[in-house]
Amino acid sequence: MIRFDYLHDPLPKVVDALRSLRVPRHLHAVAAACATCVCAVAAASGIEVLHEHAAQVLERRAESRFEQSRAALSGARLEWRQLDGLIAQDRRLRDIRLSGSAVATRIAKTGNAFPRGAWLTSMTTAPASYALDGYANDLLALETVLSNLLKDPAVGQPQNIRMSRDERGRAGLVAFEIRRDAAP
Repeated sequence: MIRFDYLHDPLPKVVDALRSLRVPRHLHAVAAACATCVCAVAAASGIEVLHEHAAQVLERRAESRFEQSRAALSGARLEWRQLDGLIAQDRRLRDIRLSGSAVATRIAKTGNAFPRGAWLTSMTTAPASYALDGYANDLLALETVLSNLLKDPAVGQPQNIRMSRDERGRAGLVAFEIRRDAAP
């Protein structure tokens, strides 16, 4: 007798073939062990995929934090350089302030000793003397500079005076070098 099941679809052929497959009783333990191994490997593989995905997420977050810290570090280096510059300026200003008003007065009086037609190109200091290098339009302007320096003992007495015509070809200019002792 043939029965018809009008309410259900037939099972797929693979499932039907597996249902019809009969394992001998003495291989049931082996078949169960193989099925358990397949399930364990599938579970371990799934767990490994989840761990790999979590590791990739952590790696992306770490790279993002690294890039942020790199940008912050470059900003901190820039601020550090600016701070070093400000500290150096502060030290220079402090040294100038601590040098006293006597040095500032001496420098101002030295500058006031130069009339029109004479100018300094450099002013250097040594432990016991000062050196003034410059140019004058003529000997009269240089004479005025020397007489002004001799009038004021606060700027120190000229010790060594050397003058020459300008070697650079400027017509009429007199190059001079005045060494003077440091005023007490």
